[in-house]
Amino acid sequence: RRGPLGNLADVWTALLGPIGFILILAFLASFASANLEGTFALFSEAHLGFEASQMGLLFGVMGIVMALTQAFLVGPFINAWGEERMIKIGLVSSAIGFIALLFTYDMLSVAVVMSVMGIGNAALRPAVNSLASKRSSADQQGAVMGIVNSYNSLGRIFGPILGGFIFDLMGYQWPYIVGGIVFALTWGLSIFLFNRNQEDNDSMVAVEGVASAD
Repeated sequence: RRGPLGNLADVWTALLGPIGFILILAFLASFASANLEGTFALFSEAHLGFEASQMGLLFGVMGIVMALTQAFLVGPFINAWGEERMIKIGLVSSAIGFIALLFTYDMLSVAVVMSVMGIGNAALRPAVNSLASKRSSADQQGAVMGIVNSYNSLGRIFGPILGGFIFDLMGYQWPYIVGGIVFALTWGLSIFLFNRNQEDNDSMVAVEGVASAD
């Protein structure tokens, strides 16, 4: 019976395959959430002097925003805009949220920023899962979704570890600076890769059209 990370050889091999970038996105979505959960108490105490009750309230607000977003907004927007655009929105929202946390100054400003991050994370995860499903054949979807879940698990493992390490080594601001930079770079990479994939698809359609005409 496989553990929560499945077969490690399969997990690594899949990263080098056609859904590799989707797996990176799955990892980042979980990594961001776990990084925030693992370091926010220390950050908010050092940055704003918040107490446990205030931190709990803020996580409650973020959880409600994520639940409402996934329940009422994500599905219709994926149908209208497509997974790739929703992934870009999720990445840029997360990048903005991580950096904006450094400029918060009271309970309301933190609640607003965490709501933005909640929307971004709520948009990112379902879009990644949907895109992974669409880019796999019918007989491989179960295996692919299992590997996606493995990368989600890896994100939840390494998020608090790396966030805590950066916090101790460089200071309370740096987990969020690093997180913002990583998401911004991934957003830029997603634009390039998704555009290239669209160009490849367009070229394939054109070739098939010429072949049919002949």
